Amino acid sequence: MQVYFQGFGSIRALSGYSLQVAEKSSVAQVKTALIKAIQDQEKYTGLDEILVATAFASETHVFDENDIISEDTIINLLPPVCGG
Repeated sequence: MQVYFQGFGSIRALSGYSLQVAEKSSVAQVKTALIKAIQDQEKYTGLDEILVATAFASETHVFDENDIISEDTIINLLPPVCGG
């Protein structure tokens, strides 16, 4: 199954990135696969650390780590933010 990513804020560099994952993967499995896939790519340096705390979402729903992705999809990556 193919998963496409749309990154925002500090991880917008991942917009357009795609990854092949097993059918019916959990969000946690997709996150782990994405972190492993980008760890050694220089243009994504440091993003693996941000992804650990990043929320994964569809256009209408923020996924739980145990949610299952069962078809090709676009996942929005919502990094942690802080403000004042």
